[in-house]
Amino acid sequence: MDMERKPGTGEGLDAHFWRLWFLLVGVSLVTIGALAVSLIGLRSSRERAWPWAGTETALLIALVALTGVFAVYLTYQQRRIIRLRSSLLAVEEKSRELSRRHRNRLVAFYSVSAVVGRQNDPQKVFNYIVRLCKHVFEAEHVSLMILDRKTQMLEVRAAHGHAHPEKVVGSKKRIGEGISGWVAQNREPLLLGGAVSEEKFPGHHTFDDSIASAMVVPLIVRDEVSGVLSVSNSVAGIEYDEEDLDALRVFSEIAEYSIRHNEQTTWMRQTIESLRGQKETVSDVE
Repeated sequence: MDMERKPGTGEGLDAHFWRLWFLLVGVSLVTIGALAVSLIGLRSSRERAWPWAGTETALLIALVALTGVFAVYLTYQQRRIIRLRSSLLAVEEKSRELSRRHRNRLVAFYSVSAVVGRQNDPQKVFNYIVRLCKHVFEAEHVSLMILDRKTQMLEVRAAHGHAHPEKVVGSKKRIGEGISGWVAQNREPLLLGGAVSEEKFPGHHTFDDSIASAMVVPLIVRDEVSGVLSVSNSVAGIEYDEEDLDALRVFSEIAEYSIRHNEQTTWMRQTIESLRGQKETVSDVE
């Protein structure tokens, strides 16, 4: 069912403006008609109240022309107002969208920070990060890779949005192989759009046919590469920019903190166990 257009809405304002225009033109035409009838009546009367006899037709034509010019001018100005209002509405909509995005990201940052503070298991933190990144960046696929320092292989530890996540989680890449390997090797974030150069990223392979836009950032812990966080889209229409890349860096820093916290916890546990073993050895000797 069609809803009634209200003057406060965009379409309602357009309709309101055009109603005023038609009203003005109608009043002008009625006025011209009334003047024409009056001038014809004056011409046929014996006593002419009009001092310039014989000029009625010329004046009527001039009045019609002036009214036409005025109507064209009003139409031009009205169209300018409508275009200006449309531009203002577009700016307002964009401003609301940016505000929504910033609000969602702030909420996501707070949420994942709270999870890191409560959760000691880094795997659960990784899973939460990829789920949030998919929502925040409206991405199709998100993956988080962790570097195995013994084998120097990047392994996907968490992924979200893939059709077959079991094929993604656990997959590995060498340092320097593909996009993730390039980012890990060069320790530089990447902002991608369109076709991916196979010459620049040898060994590149994705689980999609193409990449419309993507962001990849390295995880750096104690000045050493520890992994890679990537977000990608194969659907045209979503493009990432430097602001999005900065936001993804925040998520990568949270993942870095989780890795560092886990390493510190593991070291403390090992140290405690070692001290306990030394204490038991000393007790046995005594």
